[in-house]
Amino acid sequence: MRSILVSSWGKPWRTGGEFSWKKVEYRLKETSRTSRSSLPVLVEHIKPERIVIVVLDTVAEKICSNYQKLCKMVEERYLDFIQKELEILEEVKVIVTPGVGSFELKFKGEMMDFYHYVFFELSRELIGLEKQCEVHLDITHGLNFAPVLLHEALENILGILAYTKNIKFSIYNAEPFIPETKEKSSLTIHRIEYRDVYPSLSPNRLGGKGEARLLAVREEHKKDTEFCKKVSKAAKVSNSKELNAFLSGIVNGLPLCLYTFCPNTQRLEKKLFLAVKEWRKNVEIRSGEVERKVSFTPDFTNCVKLWLAAKSFNIERKEAVVLEELEERMRKIFGYERSKEALISHELAKIKEEAEAKKKELNKWKLLRTLFSGERISPSFDRRNFLAHAGLEYNVTELRYS
Repeated sequence: MRSILVSSWGKPWRTGGEFSWKKVEYRLKETSRTSRSSLPVLVEHIKPERIVIVVLDTVAEKICSNYQKLCKMVEERYLDFIQKELEILEEVKVIVTPGVGSFELKFKGEMMDFYHYVFFELSRELIGLEKQCEVHLDITHGLNFAPVLLHEALENILGILAYTKNIKFSIYNAEPFIPETKEKSSLTIHRIEYRDVYPSLSPNRLGGKGEARLLAVREEHKKDTEFCKKVSKAAKVSNSKELNAFLSGIVNGLPLCLYTFCPNTQRLEKKLFLAVKEWRKNVEIRSGEVERKVSFTPDFTNCVKLWLAAKSFNIERKEAVVLEELEERMRKIFGYERSKEALISHELAKIKEEAEAKKKELNKWKLLRTLFSGERISPSFDRRNFLAHAGLEYNVTELRYS
């Protein structure tokens, strides 16, 4: 996938079926179309390979027997609008996200669930981007908190993917429609941002000072101890220390740590899916009200970030790595971060030179400290040296020539 268009939408219709989005002329450079949305013009101008519309579950006007059916009802209504009213023939993915507030129905829950859920869904969409790619975000129809949190989620996702991909990021917004005007409206769609995306990953470790959990019981339900135990068991992250070590490998530029602690992406993805399933299962629907008893935690999104990184780096956990593979992979991952690349390249070149000179001695695994006996080396593991030598600390790193 070379390009994707993501749009944040509010509600195109009023209760009862009348459209609240009026037909106006949307224009982007030489492309123009009379429509109720900026989407047809953007699709014609950009020609994206994938279209994703992010909407809120709060547009639902009637209750369903369960939350999954409610989201499906919302999704189908948007798809019907896109296909019949906007006449979009291309395939469109509609992501129904959790919102809060009182509308036709009352929705109770944590507002940040929107961010965590959309981060998960968009990560699954964007992992398919090719090495040279473009991502387009349209915020013309976004309302309230949705476009802000969607933009932040995209920024963080693309920052991770930028370690291995060259990404161009554009943001669009049309001029506002003024209902009172007597003249025929012609609204220009402006590209308000266009830039390269650079590699970035926030160093937020899982668990903080406690145990890592993907889900949390909301305050008003914490008195139910059995319920809390059940959710806690489903939400626990058992390998958080290894995941944090993998995170440190990325943030601090520790190449061997990436291989040593790289998570199994299939297992991690399964754990994330189970957390989403548990979250959905604990959405209660009753007369006029939808309540989410459980919320996502920051650890959920941190796990998604590490899944995304491991998946895009295309590496697997190994106890031993061939030096040439380590050099090649690190150039691809840390090529933009010059200081990290310079340090890693220097350390690997130094080890390679010493290995060539003493290859007869390296028919079995030996600590690096035994090879660099001429240098003043700490006799025990030292954290400062560990970081100073890109994780290739002489007391914990072994080498063999084969």
